[in-house]
Amino acid sequence: MQLTNYNKFIDEQKEYFENNLYQLNDALWKDSFWLKSGVGSNWLLPRGKPSISFNSINRVKGLSNINIPEDYQQFCKAILVYSYRQANGKVSPQKLVAELLVLKRWFYSLQELTSYSHPTKLSTEILGHAYSLLKDNSSPVNLPDHVGTFKRLQGIVNKYGFTSKKLEFEVDL
Repeated sequence: MQLTNYNKFIDEQKEYFENNLYQLNDALWKDSFWLKSGVGSNWLLPRGKPSISFNSINRVKGLSNINIPEDYQQFCKAILVYSYRQANGKVSPQKLVAELLVLKRWFYSLQELTSYSHPTKLSTEILGHAYSLLKDNSSPVNLPDHVGTFKRLQGIVNKYGFTSKKLEFEVDL
């Protein structure tokens, strides 16, 4: 059931991307980098960033550099597309990049705690671990925004029900 829900989520977002967001100069869904040429449709044109990378964690404060497998990359892409859709297209590329950084922190913790790579293996414990790493490497001023992003992304995962238990990440600021 979890994998069925997960695949449904990925397929819905991929279909929406291909039918509504993709433009001729854009990167394809299957690409590990979106906006690799610095051009693309206006839904993802960031200020000052030439690309959005899904295939690795590098230069993220507090985390070692690691590669991200294809199954988790699909998850990250789907979450970004879903976030765009949820905001009715009124979301900045910077917000989507911030969400991607949180998803990468989740992956790092998933690997560190379990050695698994598939998003169906996410748990509240993994999110808590990711938050601890973030808290240790972030300004306290930014923590409320980070907590909001964690909770928003957790809500998406819970809505589609593709983890073994409902995610219940909570932080008292």
